[in-house]
Amino acid sequence: ITDPEELNAIKYGAILHDVGKIGIPDQILLKPGKLNPEEFEIMKTHTILGERVVSQIPGWELVADVVRHHHENIDGSGYPDGLSKGTLSLRAQIVSLVDVFTALTEDRPYRNALSPLEALELMQNMVGTKFDQELFEKFKEVVLEHMELSALPKDESEAEEIRDSEGGYLA
Repeated sequence: ITDPEELNAIKYGAILHDVGKIGIPDQILLKPGKLNPEEFEIMKTHTILGERVVSQIPGWELVADVVRHHHENIDGSGYPDGLSKGTLSLRAQIVSLVDVFTALTEDRPYRNALSPLEALELMQNMVGTKFDQELFEKFKEVVLEHMELSALPKDESEAEEIRDSEGGYLA
């Protein structure tokens, strides 16, 4: 994606994708355990509520699409519209990948965070239903590359510290 309008829609859609949760009652939103079916139906409305908020901003139709469709699945089993790969925007698919990865790698009241590698392994099982194979592979490549780069020393003094602590070898 190189179109600035598309890139901005992904950026702002990612930031605002859950803005509709402002309309979800606290007893559901803050519930520490699993939601019952009625609570889950209410929670699912956050995508529509969020779209209503974002669509009030002139020119943000593409952002509104991301906010509404970030819980859709490529096999059509998501919500709120049951879109599938052929009708689901790439923007929404990208934000969905990042949203799931973030959710898995952060602590939650009901479970500890997974490592990035554990999250990718779990997400691999969602390919073909929630995620497109090619898009997931690109996402995985970016995450793994980021992990490798973040493991590198930031400057020569840090590299020297690592060498000293590792018996003269750069870890």
